[in-house]
Amino acid sequence: MKNLNDILSGVVILGLCAGGWYGVSTSTHDSGELVGSAALPTLALAGMALCALILIVQGLVSGKPSKGWGNRKAVQKVLLFFCFFVAYLAGMTFLGEYLAMQEWFPWPHNGGFTITTFLFLLLALPLLGRRKVMEIVSVALVTTGILLYAFGHFFQIMLP
Repeated sequence: MKNLNDILSGVVILGLCAGGWYGVSTSTHDSGELVGSAALPTLALAGMALCALILIVQGLVSGKPSKGWGNRKAVQKVLLFFCFFVAYLAGMTFLGEYLAMQEWFPWPHNGGFTITTFLFLLLALPLLGRRKVMEIVSVALVTTGILLYAFGHFFQIMLP
């Protein structure tokens, strides 16, 4: 018996990983460094591809067949979250470019990233099931702060 949900999900994830790998390989150049700009995305894509392969193997050897295409509410939530994430990325780019052109804004770099990441976490955590307001706000603040410090100061990457 095969679990077609797991097999199909694994194949879709493998396809997305292949597309991501192609995007990384064509957008970065070899700088001669051992660990260049493509290292982190490539490592993340390799990890996702490994998980997808494990999911496919589990679907092939599973003793219980799938009875349909899963929980409709879960599928709707995943699609809503995906659309929300795409809107976050587009908003970060748009707001970052807008704020970089403004003379009144105190940080020309990382402004769009900071604002949209904080707002994304504030809205995404309840979508993922979190209900405590203090927990949501504190996670959004701390996560945004850590990411801003990591990229802006540690890696010295100017984000939109």
